[in-house]
Amino acid sequence: MGGYIVLRVTAGLIDALSLLWYNSKYAKEHDRTIIFCLDTYSATDLDSIIDFSQFPVKVLCGEEHIKNIVYSKIEPPCFDNDPYKKCDSTVPEGQFKIPSIGDMITKFDPTISYPEDVLLIFQGIGNFGESLNVFENIKFKPEFLKKFHMQRKLFNKFVAIHLRATDYPGYNEEEDTQKVDELVLRYPGLPVYIACDNSKLVEKLCNKHEQLVRPLAYKKIETYYYSMHYAFGKTDPECVTNALIDILMCASANDFVKSRGGFSGIIGHIRNRPNLLKRLTSIEADPPAVLQTSDSSPEV
Repeated sequence: MGGYIVLRVTAGLIDALSLLWYNSKYAKEHDRTIIFCLDTYSATDLDSIIDFSQFPVKVLCGEEHIKNIVYSKIEPPCFDNDPYKKCDSTVPEGQFKIPSIGDMITKFDPTISYPEDVLLIFQGIGNFGESLNVFENIKFKPEFLKKFHMQRKLFNKFVAIHLRATDYPGYNEEEDTQKVDELVLRYPGLPVYIACDNSKLVEKLCNKHEQLVRPLAYKKIETYYYSMHYAFGKTDPECVTNALIDILMCASANDFVKSRGGFSGIIGHIRNRPNLLKRLTSIEADPPAVLQTSDSSPEV
């Protein structure tokens, strides 16, 4: 047994990690390597952030690894013989669209044991849960952790809140604003770290409350309720770095107020596992020769 799975995800980070874990089960059973392609964050060099050496299966990050493999055919057949084909939901009618998790068009059949020379592709969106399992089986690279600790050391004591406000712009804004108001009143004078990739909402709330701390991902965008998360994933190499720092900052806070969705969920899970948080945020004392320095972005 052996071979490869090309996992091409066009969803957000937590969904992508959920799909990675889901596919790792098949990969482990059939001794396959996963080529992990984060199309939403194509500007990100994931190898400079995450160490997959302890993961249950081998993970190669980025579609550049596809050129190094040999295969007889591709499953599912909608990809013909083109492993780079992207079945995007915005393509002209007649081509395949990105499926939901219940649609198998652009996903190989996990009930079949394929010959190892058949290249398997899983392309789509969705969330099967269990993304916490990814965090429990990875380490973060030293250069990423240095950036996190630079942010963490700015505050001796702080509280945090996550607001999901991008999928449906303006939806529940009154409720989200009230959550921030209540948190500020509960902790007068204490820094409030706000994890939210909705530029206009962040700007509005920070203008209202001086003690709010903008997330690293913050960029002032004129288009009302424009998502920083999806808007810059293909151009900003720091998008995933900033999102993961938001997760670790919220998990490290003295108190945390959650919102909707998987981002808040994963923060809550990590907060409930202090040993996991400690392991994820600890920089190992490796010799300088093995330190990863591939991320040459300016310090944050």
